[in-house]
Amino acid sequence: MGCSFVAGKGGASGACTNSPGVMSNREIRELIKDENITPILNETAMVKYFTYGEDSWIGYDDDETYAMKQALYVFYRIIICQYEQIANHFKQSAPMTVALVAS
Repeated sequence: MGCSFVAGKGGASGACTNSPGVMSNREIRELIKDENITPILNETAMVKYFTYGEDSWIGYDDDETYAMKQALYVFYRIIICQYEQIANHFKQSAPMTVALVAS
């Protein structure tokens, strides 16, 4: 992928936040609308991102990515509860090793 950013320099400032590297959700939504930007969903990271201006990019969360993260949290919480029940059933004093495989 490479890194084409300049270290120590944030992305272009938002109109309201007026701070390099920082944008509010409102500024992000307005930029997407005004510039007719189609964000990209990184399903692995569960985040959306896009480039704007000449040399700026931003990663952010929206309803879709929050829902993905919530679903993953619920899934892992269920796995952890099941693990704890099994460990308690066998009075496991040492940690058990559990492998989780994503499908």
